Amino acid sequence: GAVSGRWSLYSTDNEMGGKLRRFLTEQDMVAVSTCFQPRQKRGGAQTFQPFSKKGANGKPAQLDYMLTDRRFRSCCLGVEVKWQPMAKRWGVDVQEHKDHGMLVMRWRMKLAVRKRIPQPDIAVLKTEEGATEARAEWQRQWEASAGRFVAPPAQMREPPNEPDGGYLQPEEPGAEPGPAPLELPHDRRHGPLSLEELGVSVVGAADGMAPLLADPADARQARVQQAEARTSRFIAVCKAVIANLPKSKPSSAPRFFSTGEETEGVRQREQKRAAERFRRGVRQTLEERRKYNRAFSAARRTEKRQWVAEKLQEFAEADERGDARETARIQKTFFGKGGSSGGSTQPSACEKCGQLYE
Repeated sequence: GAVSGRWSLYSTDNEMGGKLRRFLTEQDMVAVSTCFQPRQKRGGAQTFQPFSKKGANGKPAQLDYMLTDRRFRSCCLGVEVKWQPMAKRWGVDVQEHKDHGMLVMRWRMKLAVRKRIPQPDIAVLKTEEGATEARAEWQRQWEASAGRFVAPPAQMREPPNEPDGGYLQPEEPGAEPGPAPLELPHDRRHGPLSLEELGVSVVGAADGMAPLLADPADARQARVQQAEARTSRFIAVCKAVIANLPKSKPSSAPRFFSTGEETEGVRQREQKRAAERFRRGVRQTLEERRKYNRAFSAARRTEKRQWVAEKLQEFAEADERGDARETARIQKTFFGKGGSSGGSTQPSACEKCGQLYE
């Protein structure tokens, strides 16, 4: 698509204009500052004027552009050139354009609102009743997950390819005789006879035990799979127990300070008086404006002090019961995310009253 609008000062591109057009085409961007009609018909879109009064042959120049991605083109509501910063810098009249003007863009964008998802209340586990229920739920979940996490058994090796399967077999009648029975020496010690002494063939005995044993590599892999199965089962049970905990209720108290009923009452009364003055055609006097400002500031100051006192009381209670999460949350309310302004230091009790917080 086109990379510029119909309100550009130029109908053709020079060398630098061609480079800018190629850049916009490659990046899929649009010069939105050329898509809005300026107030002045001739030279209204100019953004640069040389120091000469007439400029380059008296023609205005457009050197500055407001660029945006094509998909955000509809978010731009308008672009105009402001020459007030130029006049303030050079100390000249606003109508005497020189140097660069300032492009001002009005932008509107819709942002997705993230819905608050209730989180499990972990604090329930600190109570005796909650811990007992969690243990019972753990036992139920552990028993229910017994058949879902089973590791496959180790693969056994195939038996050797022998006529008799490699197992110990007594010699059948008519078969080829095996090794002759050993003659027992006269000085043999007393004890059970061996297989050779009994005349049983032991050919392939070592290989015949192979099917009864797993391959070392397979056995090692089986142990790894069993450990992974137990770990997966443990994690799944933990998630199920936590998911079944009661959901935490969002705090009704605002995290940051906002005006209360007293301040809103002062504002509403002033709005009624302003409507009455407008009906009578009377303007507000300086004394009335000062009186309203004093009343509004006093009400807001009182509410702010009350809010700070409540937060300090909550901080003291959370610190006494050892709730580090709540104390960190209140600390961020006062000192921001980084905990600056001494927020990370430990408080000390007052020497006079002995209180930790005042």
